[in-house]
Amino acid sequence: MDKVFVEPNSLRSVWDYVRQGLLEVKEASSEPWIPEDIYVDCYTGKSMLWLMVEDGVPVGFGVLQPVGDSVHIWAGYGKFLMQEGFRHAEEIAKSAGMVKNG
Repeated sequence: MDKVFVEPNSLRSVWDYVRQGLLEVKEASSEPWIPEDIYVDCYTGKSMLWLMVEDGVPVGFGVLQPVGDSVHIWAGYGKFLMQEGFRHAEEIAKSAGMVKNG
């Protein structure tokens, strides 16, 4: 499985897939955000959208938000193990110099 950063100017090309996943995440939680909040944050660079891709097809995504020297996992969706998603988030955070734990 590959992880692919979605550049802000490419957000529209994957948004239908991401929005549908975010609606499922929102339905299962009591969080006050709406998918459009995440779109704006990713588009303005305040958050990062990473697609999980298998054989050229998206199978999930994670929305990460840098907070100081750590990273907040805003939303995750897909057909991959939660542990694998956290491992990818940790790799992304470390590559960006975010090293704070807990």
